[in-house]
Amino acid sequence: MIFGSGVLVIGVVGLAAWAIMGRVCTDAKAAALQIVEQRPFFTGLPTVLNIAHRGASKLAPEHSFAAYELALEQGADVLELDLRLTSDRALVIAHDRTLERTLGVKHAIGELALDELERLAGDRAPLRLDRVLSRFPAARFNLELKDDDPAAARTLATLLAMHGAQHRVLVASAHGRVLSELRAATQREVATSASSEEALDYYFCHLLERTCPVVYSALQLPALGWLGITSERFLRRAHEQGLVVHYWTVDDPAVMRELLQAGADGIMTNRPDVLEPLLKLAH
Repeated sequence: MIFGSGVLVIGVVGLAAWAIMGRVCTDAKAAALQIVEQRPFFTGLPTVLNIAHRGASKLAPEHSFAAYELALEQGADVLELDLRLTSDRALVIAHDRTLERTLGVKHAIGELALDELERLAGDRAPLRLDRVLSRFPAARFNLELKDDDPAAARTLATLLAMHGAQHRVLVASAHGRVLSELRAATQREVATSASSEEALDYYFCHLLERTCPVVYSALQLPALGWLGITSERFLRRAHEQGLVVHYWTVDDPAVMRELLQAGADGIMTNRPDVLEPLLKLAH
């Protein structure tokens, strides 16, 4: 996930210096604030999204076909996937940089070729993204590029074009240069969320009550109310700029209700079955 609390706290502490140094937002003309990338990803989706974090990952193994299938059965609108690049530039679905937590071995995914990874992990090998795109041809995906490597963005752009999947994905990454590469490689045909730096810039502008030009469609943020980023005011200003705001990772129904009441556009959750009835009640 991007825009983590630690990064954010550091950013807030540095706000005064940031402003003094001149990196302040300027109120731009309305025409300059239009989202420049295409947004067909959102066409046909509900206005508030049930985003299954690694699938229904509290009830099935994370990032497994079973978790994705269960999430869709439980009402998920979007499947959230973490992507890692192998040494031979294949994209596999895994959150961690290494296999230590999931397999008990310390090999880094980026140091292994795809065949080495599959031989080492056997039946527990991370799924390949191309297999998931083929298995769920109508599903929408929130894809997070975890590696700070522009090659991952280029590989993803090629893969999406091969599958004709450009309009059913929203791509996220903490790394600005990765998202810049993805936007260039897809000619902004693929919707993106803000990188960590972009999200911090937006937050600073919000604190200064100024408006920043943006080149992304979504802010995906932690549900940290003490920062003011879950408030109705924050959401209203984002909506005025044409942005959607998603929060992660929320399994508590009380927090879900608070976010929905404030006007959240989506919630990432390990329990899409818990969120689904709350969405029905809210509408």
